[in-house]
Amino acid sequence: MDCRRRIKIINWRRIVLVVLLTNHAYLPAAGNTVGSTNQQRFESCNNNTGICVEADLCKDGKLDTDRNFLLTPRNGMESEEECTKDDGICCGFPEDEPNSGESAPFILTSTEEPDDPESRQCGQRANFPIADDQVYETHRYEFPWNVALFSSSDEPNPSKTFLCGGTLIEDFAVLTTAECVSGANSTNLSVELGRIDLNEGDNIKHQKLKVDQVIVHTGYVASNRMNNIALLILKNAAQSGRAVNRVCLADKSLTFDDSSLCYVVGWSEAENESQPDRKLKLPSSIASVQECTASIRRNGGVKNYKMPKQHFCTRKMENNFPCERAPGSGFVCEASPAGTESHYFLLGIASHSIRNCPQHDFNDVFLSIPDFIQWVDGHMKHHDRSTIYYRPNPSSEENMSIA
Repeated sequence: MDCRRRIKIINWRRIVLVVLLTNHAYLPAAGNTVGSTNQQRFESCNNNTGICVEADLCKDGKLDTDRNFLLTPRNGMESEEECTKDDGICCGFPEDEPNSGESAPFILTSTEEPDDPESRQCGQRANFPIADDQVYETHRYEFPWNVALFSSSDEPNPSKTFLCGGTLIEDFAVLTTAECVSGANSTNLSVELGRIDLNEGDNIKHQKLKVDQVIVHTGYVASNRMNNIALLILKNAAQSGRAVNRVCLADKSLTFDDSSLCYVVGWSEAENESQPDRKLKLPSSIASVQECTASIRRNGGVKNYKMPKQHFCTRKMENNFPCERAPGSGFVCEASPAGTESHYFLLGIASHSIRNCPQHDFNDVFLSIPDFIQWVDGHMKHHDRSTIYYRPNPSSEENMSIA
């Protein structure tokens, strides 16, 4: 299976970022702006030796001219002059900066476009570069429906704790596990979208939204994780763009097999603020009921275990598999229902794992979304939210394609 298959990209335009490089005598004073791109201006920094750009445009402290390494962690240049806007980091000019006093244009190309809230249906994503050597790393725009759920407290000192993963299904709604939020006070909960590393600083692509209401399945049983699903209603709407979009929900009309392109996507539960906790994608397929049952009986110490119909297990597709993702992380598969282009569907949410990294051979257990689609629909209608936003709409494919 080709894990690098991509959604068909149509109607895209290229943006060309033009930064006019001159010798330092011709650059504006620090704090001024240099260059212009579609009315976007860049702030100079570090004594006119760099400009303030998004981290994705900076590689090893220099402007990235080829953008071949966008999936690697980025570092800006050390500077006493901080960027005053939310443009990201101070990034230096390339090594081949002209030495003469004549102006020389430097062209930085990208396939990215300005955010267009109406440009995509559920389960679709914007164009992004792919690095062949990055099996598990994700790009910020690759899975724009992934959500990190946090609990905040002001006493005795302000703090924020990562609880679990989640998935945006509608501008005001997120799906996660009941285990994660059962008994939680909604006033202390918030979700963050557009985030790659849980330990990274704020980024202009991040969206932080407070939770207004927590809806836990009334049949949730903590001991066996039955009905382990919860719906979060947000106080404010998520703003769709390249880094944020909703996923489609899978129903029982869709079928997936070993040839389906599927991933478990999310963050680790490991708590180490000094180390990156990056959002990873784990190429996976659906394991048979027999395989999953045998694995849990063998490794979980439950000899008479029977797999409930609402659960399923995943099977790893790569060696050296990363640790399990946090509860609530999504299992998404790519599909093209009749009359539509390619979409990603949320097929399951991580319910529990017995492998406890580094025991990689154990199967992770997921709650089956198709078994709960009516539950989701019912609560969305009760809150006057439409159910069409997490379903593909074939009649509008032409108008809703990715720009």
